[in-house]
Amino acid sequence: MAEHKADGITKSTTFRVDPNLIKFEKGFNLREDNDELSLHIDRLAAAMLAGAFIPPVDVQINDKGEIIARDGHCRTKAAKIVKKKMPEYTLECRQLRGNEVDAVLHMLGTGSGQKPLTPLEQGRGYLRLVKMGLKSQDIADKLGVSRVTVDNGLTLAEAPVEVQQMISNGEVSSTTAREALKQGPEAVEALKKAASEERANPTPTKAGKKSTKKKVTAKKLRGTAADKTTKKKGKKPAKKEAAAEVPAPGPATHLFADTGEILVKLKKEGAQSAVDFLKANAPDNDPVLNEFIATLEMALL
Repeated sequence: MAEHKADGITKSTTFRVDPNLIKFEKGFNLREDNDELSLHIDRLAAAMLAGAFIPPVDVQINDKGEIIARDGHCRTKAAKIVKKKMPEYTLECRQLRGNEVDAVLHMLGTGSGQKPLTPLEQGRGYLRLVKMGLKSQDIADKLGVSRVTVDNGLTLAEAPVEVQQMISNGEVSSTTAREALKQGPEAVEALKKAASEERANPTPTKAGKKSTKKKVTAKKLRGTAADKTTKKKGKKPAKKEAAAEVPAPGPATHLFADTGEILVKLKKEGAQSAVDFLKANAPDNDPVLNEFIATLEMALL
């Protein structure tokens, strides 16, 4: 149908390349090398050897005529492994058009797929785009995410190296670290101290064995400068007037007024408790939930 130029149908050109001809630009890929990533690459290689369908890798051709990977670094590394066992193996590729900004935006956009980028990895991508001249709102618009998501990522990307290492090692969640960073130097020091104490005396598991995955949770930060929920001592607040009756859900009570996605009927105190609970327990790799938390928090300001 594409050959006969049927309405609404066009061809997309791909080409197959010897994976050993594809090169990597040092420092371009946002993913951190670790055991989990190595396992992911090994699984991809096994799938390739089994004949599974693998999406094309996006590449660019530089001024020297070299083929540079822009999206699909893991697939390319896996293909290089397969090549050693199957000399005839080639990798399907597509040519990515655009400049350096387009390449980073493309990597961030595709990084929400099978193996999503972590919040810290995303933040480093946002920071790279800022250094290229883009503003936070521009990045948010181009990627279809909220401004809060971009700003939260930038907070992590600009965090002290020690805090970033704690996140990468799994000692603290991105959400907990981000809240400490927003509260200032004292909170960051409290976070570091808690991490140091956890390394020295790891929390035992239910079976009585020491945990191999050390976590500094919001619960362990209670009472420290990094605890956002701690109420400062002082004069008791004046007695509040009786709360007005909450209106039935309607256009004015939409959490997202533009889209009307969610109707809420909550007292402010209850909503704040929900925010604190979600922030302490939300998984780092759930961008939708984390964006919801950020939006709800802004609605309470």
